[in-house]
Amino acid sequence: MNNQKKIGAFIREARERQNITRETLARSLQISEAELSAWEEGVSYPALTQAPALARELSVSLDELFNARYHTAARDYQAPEAFFLREEPQPAGATDPDETPETPALQVPVEPPAQGKPRLPVWAKALLAVCLIAEAGAGCLLHLSSMVTAELPLAAAVAAAVLAMIAAGISIYRKQPALRRRALLLPLPAVALMLLILIPYLLT
Repeated sequence: MNNQKKIGAFIREARERQNITRETLARSLQISEAELSAWEEGVSYPALTQAPALARELSVSLDELFNARYHTAARDYQAPEAFFLREEPQPAGATDPDETPETPALQVPVEPPAQGKPRLPVWAKALLAVCLIAEAGAGCLLHLSSMVTAELPLAAAVAAAVLAMIAAGISIYRKQPALRRRALLLPLPAVALMLLILIPYLLT
């Protein structure tokens, strides 16, 4: 790397950072524009007697000037290579040696979750429990009560519980095809309990 060209590139960069024209800087240093241009092109060095004035006009230190590097709290700047080295074009399709080829991510096949047997909704189970309890209670009162006026309401309560379970079974049968078999069996306990209640009552 040519240090003379490196310093020249740094002088040009520092001058442009200060928004100073080449003509203004040459006048301040009491030199010709041709001499300043020779410095920036890396053809010649500034004389040692000119270096302090040049550093002062560019707002850099002598160390920064001769090392072609800024020393600031924000960043450490060095004149880029593009100022003094011509970059050779790479052929099409060439890869950058600094780039590391990416390794394709390992793809692990994901198995679908195992599907168990379809189950009845919680609300259907709760409704079945409520209806069976209501039927059993109404059936006990129906057999124990001696009031004729209470027989019809109690029988109606038993029938209403059975109808509620039948309606629930129909709803599940229509909306959930996977539960159709269970939906058909859902009202059976209520129907069986109703028969156990009403048949002995009718026979007495």
